[in-house]
Amino acid sequence: MIENLNLSLLKFFPISESIFKIYLLTIFLLRLPPLKVPFTSILPINSHTFASLLIILVFAYITLNKIVNKKKLDINKVLLILTSLYFASQSLSIINTINVTAFLAIYKNITLGIMFLINSFEVVVSKKRVNQIVTTLVLTILVNIVLQVFIYFFTNSLNLLYLNRLFFDSEYADFSTLHANRGRFFTENLDVVLIPILIYIFIGTTTKKKILSTLIVLGVLFMSLVSNYRKLFIVSILSVIASILFTYQLITKKYLTVLISLSTILIIIGSLISQRRYGFNIIDRLLLTEKYDIETITVRFDFWNTAFKMGSGKPLFGVGLGNYYDNNISKQTYFLSIDKQKNELAKATLIHPHNDLFAKFAETGFVGLSAYLILLISFFISDFRLYTKKTSYNKLLIISFWSIVLLTLVGPKFSLPYTTLFWLLRILIYKIKCY
Repeated sequence: MIENLNLSLLKFFPISESIFKIYLLTIFLLRLPPLKVPFTSILPINSHTFASLLIILVFAYITLNKIVNKKKLDINKVLLILTSLYFASQSLSIINTINVTAFLAIYKNITLGIMFLINSFEVVVSKKRVNQIVTTLVLTILVNIVLQVFIYFFTNSLNLLYLNRLFFDSEYADFSTLHANRGRFFTENLDVVLIPILIYIFIGTTTKKKILSTLIVLGVLFMSLVSNYRKLFIVSILSVIASILFTYQLITKKYLTVLISLSTILIIIGSLISQRRYGFNIIDRLLLTEKYDIETITVRFDFWNTAFKMGSGKPLFGVGLGNYYDNNISKQTYFLSIDKQKNELAKATLIHPHNDLFAKFAETGFVGLSAYLILLISFFISDFRLYTKKTSYNKLLIISFWSIVLLTLVGPKFSLPYTTLFWLLRILIYKIKCY
């Protein structure tokens, strides 16, 4: 009788508003740093772990709902086929895996990302929900800016690690502190790729919303500037320029003048602040004034060469997801220092070849790389068609998506926040053209 009652409840409650709210909560949690969950100090649980459980919960509900109501998944067939091939290609890389734990860490993110994709197709069923997702993304950008400003301006080398460990997951806290000690303000929230969405909010809205969106854009630009990460600052500038170019007719010259003027002032102020805090700034790094800044570029070619040789050794399925480090024969040469911090930095640097395409070839072979490239090519063809037919909303979402892809070509981005945002932007592009 209980089973019959449960089945009838599932038939009575379709993919409801409550499930959509859980879905929004998942997005919100994954857009923030991995925060500590109260009263779970014994267990390795943080806000990202909790978000992972929510993804599984929504996926399980949707799956059971479809089984009970004898319905098929509401997902684009071409995308389903290409995603299935991509997932299979990543799964097959386990054949040559040495470090199973490292494999599972990446495989978990890929699996959860595809679950999130299926969840998105089922719950994003109206333009209203698309707008609610965009609102959630904007809210997370605001929260991230507040957190970053607090940590950047109200911490120092003495209390940074303590405060990081107080609020964030220990692994994230240690990694953030490690990079702070070499003059980098580490963030993994990917706010810079969402700048085009903020530009869209400015178009055709009230004066208050225009002012708010402008301030948020400037906030993202400022934090990317003082982070001293060249890739973040370059992508943020490119996102702004591309967004303005493709919506130029909808933006007044007055606003454009104000935005350029404020951005220029912001760059000057941010550079001075960063210079005072770290002894150098993003302009110094872009101009390659130090030998170290040149080496961080040239060493990437070494990483790519290593990844290519690694993939060539096992060309079909690669060495296994997450196993680049374990198969890197040159890693031992970086551990000659008695300085623990240098050793930790070397390990953090050598865990990935700093280019997703080379990483795919090394870890998943020709099969995995081909499946990924076919997926990207299909997105490019679809986006090119949309550019010539659809509204500025689509165009700006497309800029956001390819901005996140661009970031993967110069740095490691295999985390769950990256994976879910990757699929979320694809869903928004697909869904907005339907409404």
